[in-house]
Amino acid sequence: MGNLYHNKCLFKMNILILFCLIFSPVHGLNLTPIVNLTSGPIQGKVTEYASIDVYQFLGISYTKSPVGKLRLQLPVKPDSWTEVKSVTDFGPACLQPMNPVLNIPYTGKTSEDCLYLKIYVTESTFNNSSERLRPVLFWIHGGAFTFGYGNEGNTEGIPMVPLHDVVLVTMNYRLNAFGFIYFGANEPRIPPNIGFQDQLFALKWVHENIHMFGGLFKRAILESGTVYTDHDVDTLITDSWKLYNKTSCSKSEDVLECMQNLTANEIMQAMILNIDDWGKTETERVEFCLKQWDYIYPHVTHAMGKLNLNHVTKDVLREDN
Repeated sequence: MGNLYHNKCLFKMNILILFCLIFSPVHGLNLTPIVNLTSGPIQGKVTEYASIDVYQFLGISYTKSPVGKLRLQLPVKPDSWTEVKSVTDFGPACLQPMNPVLNIPYTGKTSEDCLYLKIYVTESTFNNSSERLRPVLFWIHGGAFTFGYGNEGNTEGIPMVPLHDVVLVTMNYRLNAFGFIYFGANEPRIPPNIGFQDQLFALKWVHENIHMFGGLFKRAILESGTVYTDHDVDTLITDSWKLYNKTSCSKSEDVLECMQNLTANEIMQAMILNIDDWGKTETERVEFCLKQWDYIYPHVTHAMGKLNLNHVTKDVLREDN
């Protein structure tokens, strides 16, 4: 009887192990080779489109988590690691209020710890990285610097990557008050345009690491977006103080310390406007967004120049690039 019970247990255990191997999301056949970044090793997952294997590296942290003492501060390089990090799942989107134009909330996962990027590349491009590097498409999502996320519209990174033979990179950057609040000379410890600094930091990360994925990031083309618009700093400062005075920090003399100690939810609540404040119709809400956010578009060519790339052009990329 004892042996029979023992054999039944072993049989059940074998079935359990087999079940885990079959249905485990990190089964070996679905994983990419390990990539040794400048900060440490990572491993993504493999998907398929039109019989072409596409490697996806999702949720790669390109900075330290911007929370606590790093809230409202410039991005900082992440600490190095030695064990392989799994990057098979998207990182959360950055904190954001309801989109007033669409009048719908973002239903995915959000977090203040949101500075992640994603890389999509075909298996053949990845494996031939030592022989031939392919162009890199670096996509920065829109959303009036208030909404949006890096995996919007390309959750699988296909069919663009296999059909056009490019390396696709998308990223998150801090939005709304977390990325663009600015108090001017009265609080010089909080720099302006933190969200743009996140974008630059991600570009620098790509410049240093993308060759390991088969991508070439030597020169740049500005493919879309506004290069120059009015930059109304006074309006930004006024709106920042309005938000600050809606929080429990309103009577604090140490702006930075108090803002860093607030819960993220309290900052989010201070940003919420009545939907009617944005306008009664979709057209009125779009006009409101444009009016509110015109002043924080960057001078893109100046920002790109900080990367020390060889060239920035609006022309078509030449073959020798």
